Amino acid sequence: DQVSPGFSDSTYWLRVNLSNRSDQPSEQVVQFHSHALSEVIAYRQLAGQLERFHSGTRVPLDRRPMPSTLLSFPFEIPANADHWIYFKVANEFEIALGHSILSPVQAIDKNTKFVWTNALIACAILVLFIYNALIASATASRLYVAYSLFLLASLVTFLVSSRLTEQWGWLIDRHSTGYAALAFFA
Repeated sequence: DQVSPGFSDSTYWLRVNLSNRSDQPSEQVVQFHSHALSEVIAYRQLAGQLERFHSGTRVPLDRRPMPSTLLSFPFEIPANADHWIYFKVANEFEIALGHSILSPVQAIDKNTKFVWTNALIACAILVLFIYNALIASATASRLYVAYSLFLLASLVTFLVSSRLTEQWGWLIDRHSTGYAALAFFA
């Protein structure tokens, strides 16, 4: 695997070799470790045709090659063959290019673990919010009210930034919600 810078600090090209040394076709999934990449385009040449697959935070889950929070690209590799896959990765912020080559089951398991870990974190923030909101209502303390609102804004920001709202099918615009939470923090 090789990483080479593109024409800007925020675009990189990654080349991944998928090998199948068995006598049967196999499906392999290239899964990126980061869920926050804006745009990832996979290119593969097959039978003289150039195939393109789009994923990233700008692509809705149902339009991705594999509908998962972690950016995943499944490929069918013929028996005893190698396929080079080229990825163009673009992002507005720092790019983390870690990736794994997994079976479809492993890719789904990894995505499920990622979603459940973030769900547990969200539940912990929710419990803290409820606990402090109850104290705020019992004591009428402005400090607990402010802290409860801070926890609520933190919960919304976490849900949107971790893409759990999209994974759970909630239609929340992550940009406007994030700006609202930042305005509250200020």
